[in-house]
Amino acid sequence: MIAARRITPTTATLARAHACRPSLPADVRFALVTAPPPAKPFAYATLGELARAIHRRRQGQAIQLFNQSAHLALREDAVPGVRISLIDPIGERTTTLGWAYLGDFPRQTLERALRQEES
Repeated sequence: MIAARRITPTTATLARAHACRPSLPADVRFALVTAPPPAKPFAYATLGELARAIHRRRQGQAIQLFNQSAHLALREDAVPGVRISLIDPIGERTTTLGWAYLGDFPRQTLERALRQEES
């Protein structure tokens, strides 16, 4: 017979936090982690592929980019990235499309790739 374990509020919080941390292997160069949790990461070989994926997911809606670090499974510390928010027609942020991992590249690099995809 297996004894039931008592789940305390602390262990429940830790389990929830771990379950919501997307697993991103160390060799991934670019990724899009979709929102809301449970987040699902999609890896891309090039920045252009990542930009195309963002364009497909935004479905013509305006977006706004913010620098935002995130905690990922398989990584010790928070890693820098870019939060992508959808903007409604009157300029208000509505929801988060996801979070982009750009490796060592700054947000401006993603902005340039997104502009190239639009043209």
